Amino acid sequence: MSNFTGHATTGLAVSSIGAVGLYCMRGVWGLDNMDIALPAISMFVMSLFPDIDIKSTPSKIFYMFTMIGLIACYYYKQYQTGTMLAIVTTIPQLVSHRGIFHSPITAMILPSVIFYFHYIGSIDLKLAILVYIGSVVGYFTHLILDHF
Repeated sequence: MSNFTGHATTGLAVSSIGAVGLYCMRGVWGLDNMDIALPAISMFVMSLFPDIDIKSTPSKIFYMFTMIGLIACYYYKQYQTGTMLAIVTTIPQLVSHRGIFHSPITAMILPSVIFYFHYIGSIDLKLAILVYIGSVVGYFTHLILDHF
C-alpha cells in the first residue's frame, strides 16, 4: 500500500513516459501539443484519483481543481459541462474508502466520462481516446501500487 508521495512519484514517472511516447508518435499520429499534454496530465491525475474518497491530499487537490473548473464553466457559459462536472465530482463523497473507487472495473468505466465531452462537441474523438487511455493507465498505476 503506497502513500501520497509514492502515488505522486510513480504517477509523475508513468505520465512522463506516456508524454515522451506520444511526443515520439506525434508525426505518425498527427498529434499536437494538447494531444500530448492532456493525456499525460490525465494519467498523473488519475494515478492519485482513487484516494479522493477520503480526506487526503489528492482529495483536496481534486476539489480545488473542481472548483476552478466549475468557475471556468460558469464564466465561459459551459453550463452543460459544469453540470456534468458537478454531478460526477459529488460521487466520491457518497462512497466508502477502498470501495468502488479501488475497483478495476471503475478504472475502466469512470474515465469513459471523457467521451461525453466529445459528444457535446468540447473535444475531438482522437483527444478523447488518448485521454481515456491515459486515464486508465494512471488509474491502474494507483491500484497496482496499493497492492504492494
